[in-house]
Amino acid sequence: MRKQQEAYDSEIQSLQTASVDQDRYLSLMESLSEFGERLKSKANTLDVVERQKILRLLVKEVLVNNDSFTIRHSIPLPQVKKEGTILPIPEPQLKKTEKSYLLSSGSIYSALRNRFTMRRIRLSDIRCAKNFNNHS
Repeated sequence: MRKQQEAYDSEIQSLQTASVDQDRYLSLMESLSEFGERLKSKANTLDVVERQKILRLLVKEVLVNNDSFTIRHSIPLPQVKKEGTILPIPEPQLKKTEKSYLLSSGSIYSALRNRFTMRRIRLSDIRCAKNFNNHS
């Protein structure tokens, strides 16, 4: 009889856990759809700086492999109290002391283009040196 009661209690606990997981999943889906709608409605009116701010808030890490890349992101989710009320998501803001960097390297040349330019210059320098030595 006790084993049967423990089995029922275990089953009830697993059903409650599944119900909580399902509620969280539904809340996540609603949050993502609301977030997507807000982003779509504002995307056409945002300038480049505002779009970069949104990207910095969402993208936490970019992992690059030889044949793929992975973007790890952070999308804010509303907090749900036990009573079922949903707290609003606070608007993220950059701290005044926090520097905001552009997505580029900060140089006027991209790293890849600069690399090939330097290689071309070195090759042309070597050719010039050979031609100079032949004429003298």
